[in-house]
Formats: sequence, C-alpha cells, structure tokens
Amino acid sequence: MDTNDFDPRVIASEMRALREQIEAVRKGDMKALELQAKEYERRLDELNSHRSSMERKYAVFVTRELHDVTFARVDKEIATLSRIVYIGLGIMLVAQVLIGAAIQHFTE
Repeated sequence: MDTNDFDPRVIASEMRALREQIEAVRKGDMKALELQAKEYERRLDELNSHRSSMERKYAVFVTRELHDVTFARVDKEIATLSRIVYIGLGIMLVAQVLIGAAIQHFTE
C-alpha cells in the first residue's frame, strides 16, 4: 500500500475530481432532460395541430344518420313525384282518347 493512499491532500483532490465528474454527468443529464422535454412539446404541438385539422375536416362530413334520413326523404319525394307524373300521364292519355273519340264522333 502506498502512503499517499491516506494522504488527506490526495483524498481531497480525488474527492474534487469525483465531484466534478458527478457534476458533469448531472449537467449532461439535465441537458438531455431539457432536450427530451422540448421534443415532447414539439410532438404534442404537432398532434394538437393534426387534431385541429381533423376536427375541421370532420365538421364538414355528413353523418351516416343524417345521410340515411335525407336519402330516405328524397326517395319518398321521388316516389311521390313519380306517382304524380304517372297520374298526369294517365289523365292525359284518357283525355287524348276522349278527345279523339269526340273528334271522331263529331266528324262522322
């Protein structure tokens, strides 16, 4: 064993060196944590921006329920209009037959 192993000056010097190493590691860890926090903040901002963008896009989409109700109503209106057209055509056909018969009756 060396006599310098128990020398208070050597021990104090080694303690200072260890403290400096520990402080350097602590500063590196703090810097890494700061960088990680900044990256998390950037990612969170990006996600929030994406969420806002998606909310704006979804705001203009029609829901399935509204689509189904609207198209059911449109189908009913088309069916009603079709009936009216067919009734009108039937009336016109009957009128045409009656007018044709009347014309034939009066021309004979």
